[in-house]
Amino acid sequence: MLNKFLLLALFLMPNLFYGECLSKYEAVNKLLTQKFSMTADFTQVFSLDNRETITGTIKLKRPNFLKISLDTPLNSEVLINEKYIYQTDFDLDQTVRYDREKMIEQIPAGIMLLSKKNFCKSFEIEICNNKKCVLRDKKNKVELVFNNEVLNSLSFQGPNLNDSTIYLENLVSALEINDSAFSYNHEVKDLLIFNNND
Repeated sequence: MLNKFLLLALFLMPNLFYGECLSKYEAVNKLLTQKFSMTADFTQVFSLDNRETITGTIKLKRPNFLKISLDTPLNSEVLINEKYIYQTDFDLDQTVRYDREKMIEQIPAGIMLLSKKNFCKSFEIEICNNKKCVLRDKKNKVELVFNNEVLNSLSFQGPNLNDSTIYLENLVSALEINDSAFSYNHEVKDLLIFNNND
């Protein structure tokens, strides 16, 4: 009986630990709450001078849904649901569909869909308080900046993240967003599908 109790304790300890790395940081905890939702306008500024600034809107409904609409001249959209990531280029009349689990790490804003447990497992916390969190994984550095516990900006540095900062404006949280807002329903000339085996 004691052995069974020890096995159960060993199983539960990492799960408790992984969920607790952010427990004293209210701003990050709020962002990663299971039911958190928000909409915002954003501007993405790149470190490299030759990259144009990107503007658009973002819609988030945790734990599964994220929609990023990019304004002209890009005229495109990234949509993430429970299973897939859709990248649609409206000018090319083309959508590429990826398996979510395979590609989620390639999308910087995907950090907002991580569970607290995966967040704590994925990143080492360099600095974290209710104004700023600086996080690192093996290759990347991520900085979350808050203003009165509201996410103000996300900065990304790393080989896959196109060193950039996303500034959020007009952020509204705690919205009731219907799941249908994240349904893929575009009719495009080309739908390219990349599965787990690709």
